[in-house]
Amino acid sequence: MRQFFFASVLACAAVFAAPVRAVEISIIVNEPSNEFWFEEGELAKRYARKLGYDVRVFAHSGDLTTETALLQRAVESGSAAILLDPAHLENSARAVDEVVARGVPVFVLNAKLNSASVTAQFLSDNEACGRLAAQQFVTEMQGAGTFVQLDGPDSDLNSQLRRQGFESVLPEYPKLQRLKAMSAGWDRQTAFRKVSALLETGAHFDGVLSANDTMALGAIDALANYDRAQFVIIGGFDGTFEAQERITRGDMSYTIAQPLEQITQNAVDMMDRLLKGEELPKVEAPFLFPCHVIGGGTTG
Repeated sequence: MRQFFFASVLACAAVFAAPVRAVEISIIVNEPSNEFWFEEGELAKRYARKLGYDVRVFAHSGDLTTETALLQRAVESGSAAILLDPAHLENSARAVDEVVARGVPVFVLNAKLNSASVTAQFLSDNEACGRLAAQQFVTEMQGAGTFVQLDGPDSDLNSQLRRQGFESVLPEYPKLQRLKAMSAGWDRQTAFRKVSALLETGAHFDGVLSANDTMALGAIDALANYDRAQFVIIGGFDGTFEAQERITRGDMSYTIAQPLEQITQNAVDMMDRLLKGEELPKVEAPFLFPCHVIGGGTTG
């Protein structure tokens, strides 16, 4: 009897001493070679790990087939929830709806998704942020001069909203003339090639209004090859670390910082509440967060 008692105690102790496996979640971002998307994944991962989650981070690089495969992989690996920066406003919805139907909640970051099945969406207010960018650009240009506008992909909702923000401000300044507006797909090398091609024609311009920092950096690279960088006002958008360094060095005038820490922290907080059993109210509209200007002495 005594031996049985001690054996039972030891067995119970072993059970209670066994490590509890952390709950797994998956974070799926767009293209990690872009500093903004890389930092988005890192911030969400860091905060979720502080809350005790086992975190896996993946990237779909804007490819719908890859995104679908990663969503399925997250479900099959046992992820309790998914944080997703979707590849497409409409075309990502079907794969997300299937995941939610299998019992895994999805929280959307950064780019809107037209799906009623997601738990919540956390986004920058891109149109308002676009207006802020245009107003800052007007200030830097002193309301006059010629400029080039670099937009994101035409099919991208964030690009469309930022452009709408630009257009709500710029027509009020007739002395500010747009030489050319062109899409560079959020990509540094594409922006470099397109601005270089423009410079090769002998075009002269006083400013570059860019819808993200990565394209702004490509424009700086192109202008530097023509010894023009120091004479052109460059405005970015995202608030990346490299953009802030370039502002400090005098290569870039300003950037519009998206509140990435707020976006990721709010998303992870809501996910944590749901996974801990809290009943959340149905959220119809995305949570929208304001941007702020970095530049003109505000860096850091």
